[in-house]
Amino acid sequence: MKQRITPMRGRITAQILEDPRKEQVTKEGVILLANDGTEAGMQPRWFKAIAVHPEEKDVKEGDYMLVAHGRWSREYVYDDEDETQYIMVVESKSVMGVQDKSPDLRK
Repeated sequence: MKQRITPMRGRITAQILEDPRKEQVTKEGVILLANDGTEAGMQPRWFKAIAVHPEEKDVKEGDYMLVAHGRWSREYVYDDEDETQYIMVVESKSVMGVQDKSPDLRK
């Protein structure tokens, strides 16, 4: 049976889409070093909403959110039958924008 977490008021449980602590490789094969803890790493990040408090009006489950830098908790690991997800809790007041389609994260 799958576990379900309902976030407290003002919080959204979300999956980070682009982890600033891990190296990334562009489609051309260029390795981009992790930028966490650097000035370049201080930027908004994309998340996918996994669970939303019932009173939240601006974000729904499955939405993609652009969240201000540093406005989320430490990650925790959620092991599903199919994959491992890195989940964080986001402050709803720090959501800068929402869209229903996955953002293009290519550099």
